[in-house]
Amino acid sequence: MGVSVQATATRTGTRHLKSRIDLRTAGLPALVGGLLLALVVAWGLMRLVPAFQSPDENVHLLRADMIAHGQWTLRKDEPDEFGNQGGYVDRNFVAFTSRMRAISGTERDYTASASALMAQAAGERWAHKDLFVNAVGTGYYAPFIYLPHALGLRTARALDLSMRASYELTRLLVAATALGLIAWAWRLFTPNLLVRALVLMPMAMFQIISPTIDGLSIASALLLAALFSVRCMAPRSDANPLQEYALYACIFLLVTSRVNLAPLLLLPLWLLVRRFSAAHLLAWIALCAACAGWTLYGIATTADARLVRNHATIEILAIYLQHPLAFMRLVLDTLLDGKTGYFYAYSFVGMMGWLDASITKDAMKAVWYGLAVALAATLGSARWLRRDAAARALLLLVALASCVLVFLALAISWNDYPVAIISGVQGRYFIVPALLGATALGPMGQAASPTHRTVANVLTATFALASLYIMATTLSERYALRLL
Repeated sequence: MGVSVQATATRTGTRHLKSRIDLRTAGLPALVGGLLLALVVAWGLMRLVPAFQSPDENVHLLRADMIAHGQWTLRKDEPDEFGNQGGYVDRNFVAFTSRMRAISGTERDYTASASALMAQAAGERWAHKDLFVNAVGTGYYAPFIYLPHALGLRTARALDLSMRASYELTRLLVAATALGLIAWAWRLFTPNLLVRALVLMPMAMFQIISPTIDGLSIASALLLAALFSVRCMAPRSDANPLQEYALYACIFLLVTSRVNLAPLLLLPLWLLVRRFSAAHLLAWIALCAACAGWTLYGIATTADARLVRNHATIEILAIYLQHPLAFMRLVLDTLLDGKTGYFYAYSFVGMMGWLDASITKDAMKAVWYGLAVALAATLGSARWLRRDAAARALLLLVALASCVLVFLALAISWNDYPVAIISGVQGRYFIVPALLGATALGPMGQAASPTHRTVANVLTATFALASLYIMATTLSERYALRLL
């Protein structure tokens, strides 16, 4: 009798779960077709962008080549140097990264041709001789998020491809990894309209097709949001080791590459409270220890000689921790500064390149109008917000805290003390927190109505086409790249 009742309850819970979670609105063939289409579109957009045109992309790929050489952390060039600053990279690859800076950022040479530089790279191969280079800006990031980059570069060097072919292979591999993670996330959990719009912004798409760590961070955050939503809605008795391992892996990857995302550690804690077990408690403690250990290691061992400051990173951190209200006033002053506020809004949606391939102001306003429509449509059914309130509140708290920690991370690593406003913050740093917050505003576990799905799909297609047009025209005008 007890077994029968339990079986009946299990079947009832399963039916209830299926009625609440829209896990697979599209079949596997449709998902694969969508992924292939996304790869084709990504490849087409890559044809418009020469190498190393995303902010700090050069040092990210230098770090990746160090990892491909087996150098998992930064090291010193000389034993008596203070702190780790770089590592050894193939000398021809170093030369390639340096030449491409001629068409980007403040070092831009207006007489340089992107097509000519890429053609030159097509005629150069790996030197198989290494040179020590400074990549100190990447010293705070754990090496694991660079594995797709390192695999691409290691494969290219083993095949002795040209510098251009090596870059293209690596870029494609990184983008394919990001798109694969996004496909997995959307296979698990259909995203709401606002989440889709954020991913389809020109700035987000540009980062996804660039071999930095931003695209992988966006994809990992989407997967994490999907896994958290699915696990929240799952019956307490339901165990899915693959989803749980993936959730922990996403958090570790994100926190050790974006320290401002440390509040993500609250998500598995929430799941632990809902479904307590000693094994999960130990796993959460181990996750926290691993994230904290890497963060402290990065802060303690990395020495950025590019900055001349009166205080070390740890000293500035200690000051702000002792005076949190003063730090919050500094953040408020930064936000209220007219120039920084406008810059954040612009660079959040469309300052591509090294902030030198910006969409037009009219296009920027159009993207923001599109995001406003997506927000309104996502909030259009108030019944979403009345359900799963605790999980939603937690996601919003994590998103808000991550935004605040963006300022703390830059305040201690890129600014001296004291300062009037915090410099170095860019709008793209808020994309991942925005995605987490957007997830909380839509149907987390409830299947949307057919009408709502139709409206969302139409608006998604419209926004995607508009963003692709804005992005393609901006990049083609900026780089005038002629690649076969």
